[in-house]
Order: sequence, then C-alpha cells, then structure tokens
Amino acid sequence: MKMIDKTSKRPLYIQIQDHVLDLMRNGELKSGESVPSEHELADQTGVSRLTVRKAYSELVKKGMLQTVQGKGTFVADSIEPELLSKGNLTSKLANRTIGLLFPEITEYFGRILKEIEQRASQDGYSINVMFNDSIERERQAIDQMLSQNPAGIILTPYRLKRSNVIIKNYEKLAQSGVPIVMIGRPPFHINCDATFVDDTVGIYDTVQTLIGMAHQEFVFLFDGVNSDPQGLMERSEGFKLAIQTVGSSKKPQLIDISEDSWQEKLRTLLLAENPVTAVITDADGTAAAAYTVILDCGKKIPADVSVVGYDNSSICESLQVKLASVAPNRKLLGRHAYDLLKTRINREPDHLNGQVTHSIIITPTLVIRESIGNKLSD
Repeated sequence: MKMIDKTSKRPLYIQIQDHVLDLMRNGELKSGESVPSEHELADQTGVSRLTVRKAYSELVKKGMLQTVQGKGTFVADSIEPELLSKGNLTSKLANRTIGLLFPEITEYFGRILKEIEQRASQDGYSINVMFNDSIERERQAIDQMLSQNPAGIILTPYRLKRSNVIIKNYEKLAQSGVPIVMIGRPPFHINCDATFVDDTVGIYDTVQTLIGMAHQEFVFLFDGVNSDPQGLMERSEGFKLAIQTVGSSKKPQLIDISEDSWQEKLRTLLLAENPVTAVITDADGTAAAAYTVILDCGKKIPADVSVVGYDNSSICESLQVKLASVAPNRKLLGRHAYDLLKTRINREPDHLNGQVTHSIIITPTLVIRESIGNKLSD
C-alpha cells in the first residue's frame, strides 16, 4: 500500500486522492465498488478522518466517486478514460484548488476568507490557505502554491516600509501564468487584477463629517509599528487632505502610539487652550487605547471629545462608549476578489503581461455610534 508522506509539501488530502486513484488505475477499485470508509482509510494511512473526508469530497466533485445516502461512497459508474491518465488527472484535481495567501487570520481577514470559501465551494473549488507574515515565509508559500498548480491565487501583499525586496515574489507569480488577484493595491510594476479599499477617501470623508458637526481641532493617532504601511500611508494622507479644508495654515497633528511619549503628546493637545475635540485613528485598537488617555484627562466621550476607529471590528460594541468606526466592506472585498479570479480562470490560459487588468475600488463608510458628538449642540 502507498504510504502517506507527512513531510511532503504536497497536502495530505491530495496524497489520499493519489492513493485512491492509484487503486482505480490498477483495478483494485472498479466502477460501482465501495471505497474504504473514512474510518478505515484514516487508520490505514495515519491521517485524520477529516482529511479523508476532504479527499473524498474533492473526488466526488470531479465525478470520480459518488455517494449514496445511507450506503456509503462508491467509484463512479462511468469515468472518462482520459481522466485516469495520471498527468491529466493530477492536473484536473490540482486545478480545482484556489490558493489564499494572507498575513494572518484576524477578524478582518476571517470575514474575507469566509466569503471566498463560500463562493468557491459553490463552484466546486477547495481552498488552500497559507500565510505571508514575513518575506521568507511569503516566498516559501508562493513556491509551494505554484508547485501544486492551483487554479488561481488570491493574496494580500506583504509590505515593508521603504523596501521593494518583496517585488521578486510577485514577479514570480506574475510570470507563472497562474491567475492571481490581489486584495490591496498591487506593488509597483505588478500587473494583476485587484480589489481594495480606498482608505484615503474613508478618512477624508470621516473628517469632513466631523467638520460638519463643528469640530475644528483634530488629531490622528496611528500605530507606526503594527499597521500595514500602505494602509497607514493612505489613511494619514486622507487626514492631512481633510485638515487642509479647515484652514490652509492649520498643521495636521499626528501621533504615533508606538512611541513612548504618545500619551503625553495626546494629553497636551487635549488640555490645550484650543483643545482637540476629535480623535481620528488608524484602527479600532488604537481608538480603544486613546479612550484611557482621554478619560484620564477628565474629558468625556463624546461630550468633550469624539473618537473614531477604523475597521469596524467587534471591539467597537464592547467598549463602554460604543465606538464609531470606518467600515471597509469585507464581505464585498471577498466577493469581488473571487469574482475577478473566477473570470480570469475561465479565460484561455496565458500570461498577464500586456493584458488589460481590472481594479475594483471599495469606498468605506462611517458607522456612527455613541463616541461621536455634535459640537453644534454645545
């Protein structure tokens, strides 16, 4: 019996598929015969039943196996002879997998993943999720994904401040001929389909909303260490552009909470003769940190200071004063990313160089909650 190699880069469920297909090729499993139960095959190969179930599920989707309610899983009655050609079959099976490459599975990416997974499943694709939280890990993940000949890849670029070393990873993808879609703006020189949130407009519109509520003194808080460099650049730019509309001579106030002195800087602005009345942040977690400083200064939210977060995460509803937040539509991001990839997969295979690519830009919206106050009512 063929053994499963748990040290191989080839996913275990695909190795299980290979094993079952080998049994079909050599005649040990014939049309109409039952295959080993999930429990039996898991014991024989030393993998989990969930792994066997996934392998069987993919073979059912490809028409190699069929399930009979209450009886079990069987070799399909009729299988196209060319599919039993090992090269063709490996290619066909691999091409029903979509690779997803994310920095991490946070609440933000979790919602995107869920949407992609649901839509892919409806079309008979399985999902292979890997992570790119460092340049080296991204390189390894891309190499591994490409070795599995996926139908396509959806990824969020790993970004470094003032560095283009990661471009080589994406050039490799672009030259592979595998359809790719990026969630986030593609790095310079990389020509591919993409969908992303316009963070600049999100912050700009938020500040304009608060200006309309008679706020004039603003500060932008950001995390210079943990924030995505591209997103941070766009959000801070939106803040600066909006402040210019208050008065051309007004200097935008920005504070990096990764610096030791950030709390003292914020206190100074909150207790100034013309105190800050609106705190705009790059993330909901940053806003939550600002709450403590604001309250320690004897200020009330939102009577004295309005606070706005970014991402509209679950933390917004958990704070004592529910946090207003700029909401990127994560479900829409996942939907657009999958639809772009599906369209690309269904085209004739070729390289992206010279092709017209598509970008879908999503405008985030401000979700107003208790942390925003109207100064006109004071």
